[in-house]
Parts: sequence; C-alpha cells; structure tokens
Amino acid sequence: GDFDIHMSAASGGDDVWVGIGFGAASSAMGPGEFYLGDASNGVTNRYLASGNSLPSVKSTSNILNSDCADDGTTLTCSVSRPLADGSSDAESLESGTFFVRVASGSVSGSSISQHSVSTRAMSESAVELFSVSTEPLEAGGGDTVLFQLHGILMAVTWLVLLPFGIFVARFRDAVGFGVSSKTATRPPLWWVIHQPMQYTGVVLMLVAIIVIFIRAGPMTAEYLATTHSRGAHEIIGITSFALTLCQPVFAFCRNGINEKDEQKRDSCHKTWHIIHAICGYLALILALVAVALGITEYRLTDDWPTLFIAGFIISVASLLIFAIVSIVLLIQSARTKEKVSNAGDAEAQTAKKEAPPAKKPPSVVAYILLGLLLVGGVLCAVSIGLETRG
Repeated sequence: GDFDIHMSAASGGDDVWVGIGFGAASSAMGPGEFYLGDASNGVTNRYLASGNSLPSVKSTSNILNSDCADDGTTLTCSVSRPLADGSSDAESLESGTFFVRVASGSVSGSSISQHSVSTRAMSESAVELFSVSTEPLEAGGGDTVLFQLHGILMAVTWLVLLPFGIFVARFRDAVGFGVSSKTATRPPLWWVIHQPMQYTGVVLMLVAIIVIFIRAGPMTAEYLATTHSRGAHEIIGITSFALTLCQPVFAFCRNGINEKDEQKRDSCHKTWHIIHAICGYLALILALVAVALGITEYRLTDDWPTLFIAGFIISVASLLIFAIVSIVLLIQSARTKEKVSNAGDAEAQTAKKEAPPAKKPPSVVAYILLGLLLVGGVLCAVSIGLETRG
C-alpha cells in the first residue's frame, strides 16, 4: 500500500520549507529518509547515511505524487510514497519502528537553511508508522513538564543544597562554623546547616527520581539504548542517587547499633565517618556529571544553552575556589597552632587544652558561597524551564 504524509509550517509570507524524516536512531538524523518541501521547489526525497547534516537528494525518488502550496500564512505540503521500499537508500515503513523527526526553516532561492532548535521536534520513542494516529507531533514527542520538573529539582539539589551542606561540614573550622560557634542552647552552626540541607536535598532528589520514572517509564536496556546519552546520564544519575540515599541510612549506624561500649562506639564512628565522606564526595562528583549530561539529554543535542552554561560554571567554579581557599585557611591555622604549641610550656598547653574553645565569629566566606551557589542553581533551573525538548 501507499503511505500519505501531510505537513505544514507557519510562513508569514516568507519563503520557508517543512520536512519530515524517518530513522531508527534517536541520537542522530542518519541513517534516515526525509521529505523536504517548499512552495518553489516542491517536495524532494532525500537520504542521510549517518550523522547530522543536510540529507542528500536521492538519485531515484520514491515519491508517487506530491504538492506544496503557501497561502501567505501557512506552507502546506503533501506527499505519497510506497509503504514498502527495499532500496539501500530508503526506509521501508511497512514494518519495524522508527523515530519521526519534523522541522522547518527558511529558503533562499533553491537552497534551504538549517532549522533552529525551536523549529525541530522528534518523537519521544520509536513508533510503528502504520499504527500512528493523526494527532500533531509535539516538540520532544509530548508533554515536557515532568522532564523540566526533574531537571529543576536536580539542579537545585546538586548545585545549591547538597554542595553547601558538604562544604560547611568539611570546612567548618575554616569558616567559623565549628565547635567555637556552639552555644548553650544550640549545636555548632555547621550541624544546624548541614543536617536540614542534606535531608531537604535527599527529599527533593527522591521526588525528582519518582517524577522521571513516571514520565519516562522503566529504565530498561532497550530504553537506555535509545536515549541521547546512550544511558550514560541515567546510569550515572542512579549511581549518585544510590550513594546519596545510603547517607541517611548509614547515619543510624554511625555509633553502632545499640552499642554500649564507648571504645566500640568510637571505632564505629570513625569507620562510618570515612564511608560517609567517600560516598558523599563520590555522589557529588557523579551528580555534577549527570547534571551536565542531563541538559543535553533533555534538549537532544550536545550543545548547552548560554544561561545553563553560566549557571553551571558559577556553581561548580565557586565550590572549587572556596574549597581551595578553605584548605589554605586550615593549613595556616594548623601552622599557627603548631608555633604556639612549640613556644609554650607543657603546663600552659595543658591548661589551654582544658579551657573551653575561644569564641570565634562565623566567617562570611560560607554565606558568600551560598549566594553564588544560589545564583548558579537558579540560572540553571530557569534555563531548564525555558528550554523546549528536541
């Protein structure tokens, strides 16, 4: 039988083209067969063997009949072709599944210009064409709100909340959030910030994971093979999620389970502290990689929007720079203490150790970092909210 295709694009009186393509790959246009039409040149049958570039006009077209007309506001094209085509430069559509791509762009004479990100779309999954309904194809293959919600929640979690919670815990003494900030009615500032930050981040991440499973379905091997990152974003993200989820679980065992012996409790705590740090740092690194891959996964292209680049760089660079500054401050503090220790006598040192820690006002360093992380995270979240999929 024959396969009829109808497509249209807004023209506004300008010379434009509209096209549709069918291929088995989700990450690249080729291999795929395409039909591109404009009012001046009609519909052409094209093929692309691999990659992402302008498909070449086929030497032997399989178009049975076609028509293109522009009424001044809309370009409308129709084309008919055989459902089955065994040629090496064709896609036989009578069986199997295909990713459907649609796009439009401008025309100059007999040349067509490349479409933009906003004037292209692709079906979310491979479909059987002979069972496809006539509903219009949406950008990205359907509703993108849940994809955006997943990305926004992950950006806030991994570019603001969890990194700041890790920073104040690791560098509490360098920024004045350690024991010296403890009062009679309140624990040290690092703990006041660290615990709620991490728990809030874990909850937001859990919601983001649930949302994406609702939208995308099970992460089967078949599904991962069709994603833009070939499953890299999903596998790295799930690994980071598992490591993060271990943190509150392991926290219940940090002093042993119902352990009464102080030595054993101390030993358990030291072991837990090492595991806690390794899992936390590894989860953060993997999560940042997953976030970087996530924007390309959502947009189905390897380039990043400018707003996302700015936000990501601000968050990651700020975290690295402030971590380095804090390490330097800790080293300087250690050297100062060593000099004082060497200069004083044993009795003075003993008295000093027994005395309560001197009160030290919290440094503004941590608050500056929090501000920068907020700026970076918000920019990335806004970018995700503004982007269309595909």
